[in-house]
Amino acid sequence: DLVRALEERGLWSRTVLIVAADHGEAFGEHGQTQHGGSLHEELTHIPLLIRVPGQAGREVAEPVSLIDLGPTILDIFGVATPGAMMGESLVGFMRGGDPKLGRPIAAEGRLKRALLFPDGVKAIVDDRHHTAEVYDLKADPGERVNLLDEDPRAAERIAAVRQFFAVHRRRAGGYVVPYRR
Repeated sequence: DLVRALEERGLWSRTVLIVAADHGEAFGEHGQTQHGGSLHEELTHIPLLIRVPGQAGREVAEPVSLIDLGPTILDIFGVATPGAMMGESLVGFMRGGDPKLGRPIAAEGRLKRALLFPDGVKAIVDDRHHTAEVYDLKADPGERVNLLDEDPRAAERIAAVRQFFAVHRRRAGGYVVPYRR
């Protein structure tokens, strides 16, 4: 209906359309039956569709992040990304390339924090329950086997999660971090 309305008004040929979700939903995976309870893939791996007039469609397997939307939108319209923005433009993918992105993919919620490393390993730290998890998403996309005790770099990865979120913690006066009960 939206596309038809834009076409009828002569706007479709110059409309950028972005469709995304803010989170997934759990249906029993990892003992969860809703969203917000974990940072596993069923909650963090979400759809992202970007349609730009004149650009051919393609599917990209490279993990990207919603943090990349701001820089991507600015780039589409020829505006430079401010240095304080952490994300990177995805326009290179839209032009048929396979750019190497340099920023981390991070997720945070309810005292849980996660990083997806370039090698496809994901580390999750849960400070509420004092647990840590490490998964090789290439070999185990369902995050069934926690490699915390098997991955020789597990401690380094968990430390990287803690360090990343410590460095990027909001420090503005008067701000109260939610879910710190």
